[in-house]
Amino acid sequence: MSTARHIPELRLMHRWSTVTCETMVSEIADDREIWRNVMPEIAMKYDFLLNSMFALTSFHLAYDRPNEAPQHLSAALDYQTLAFKKFRSDLEGSMMDDVEAHDALLYCSIILMVLALASSTQPLLKEGMIQNTIIHFELVRGITVVMLKRPECIKEHKLFGKIPDMLRLPKQGYSPRAARAIQLLTEMNEARAPMSDEGYSSPGPIEPLPEDRRYLSCKNAIWWLEYHFSTCGELKHRGFVLAWLSLAGDDFIQAIKEGDQISLLAVMWWGVFLNPLGEQYWYGEDFGRDVANEVVEAVKLSSEASVGELIYLAEQEFREDMARKANDGSEPPIEPREQVIEEKPFWEVDDPDDPNSPHGNAPASVMAYTRKQNSKLFGGSIDRLQVAERLGMSRSTSAGLE
Repeated sequence: MSTARHIPELRLMHRWSTVTCETMVSEIADDREIWRNVMPEIAMKYDFLLNSMFALTSFHLAYDRPNEAPQHLSAALDYQTLAFKKFRSDLEGSMMDDVEAHDALLYCSIILMVLALASSTQPLLKEGMIQNTIIHFELVRGITVVMLKRPECIKEHKLFGKIPDMLRLPKQGYSPRAARAIQLLTEMNEARAPMSDEGYSSPGPIEPLPEDRRYLSCKNAIWWLEYHFSTCGELKHRGFVLAWLSLAGDDFIQAIKEGDQISLLAVMWWGVFLNPLGEQYWYGEDFGRDVANEVVEAVKLSSEASVGELIYLAEQEFREDMARKANDGSEPPIEPREQVIEEKPFWEVDDPDDPNSPHGNAPASVMAYTRKQNSKLFGGSIDRLQVAERLGMSRSTSAGLE
């Protein structure tokens, strides 16, 4: 049998093993061996992982070789679509009790998050970056459902052996502009707070999202955003910030889809904080800026002074990043830590700082709300049908990739 039809895949595998895998290596994880050898070996048994790997490698080729970008971009989108479809079909099969299958799901989830960023490296895909990111993250959350059925596989996995607990990172200061942004977002959101704690609408699926639930979801999202600002200032920790959309929860994602202005502005500042990742990783080069630009386009007709100030502050942050990168490429400065704003949380009990808390720096009530918002991730009775339903939510919206 002719091997000619396998030559493109052989080239992609060689490219992965010699070049692209190095761009997945994390300073804090010590995971070079995993991405270079372990993951590709497992990918030979799971098509969704193999196609995800080929998709990312094709994006990398399109980035490195602009003159050949159209052909590599076409291949990247084809492999990405195959990965999505194959994952969905395998998910409905009987692979869930296989430890190696959980490894495949774990590696695939990480690659899918990177693919969401990699899209921003191609001019043809810059439009609709927020929606594209949501599609990827909803799929990643579906994968997480499966992995959390066997939490011991995560806890004991060598990929996480050296990674610090995000909830126990030391608090640091952050830029005065970011502090002002958090303050403005908080004030804008508090202005729409319900008059009392009574009468909150049902937590079930409702469209459009009621204002009280937009308020709560945005408050939770802003809390996590400020937490990332105060703990993930060092570039080696910025990758944790990719978890923000998942931590923000389902209601916040729905508010973004519905064009809620405060939610979108929070997303803009998420993009601001992610922007320096592009200094280390090719796939993050323009992502933060593109996300922020998309938000600016969506809210540009607003006459609110707070909106204009948030956009101005974000632009100043981007300019400072560019100037620092042009001068010496040093890390973003860590500001002296100070308490930026004091606010009464919406949760019932504001936990005191407790170094022995199982939730680390996060109050138990914040974690409770986050878990409730991500109930399909943390529930103990999740079955294949519920997972498939979650993935089915993104089936129609992902058709544009086919």
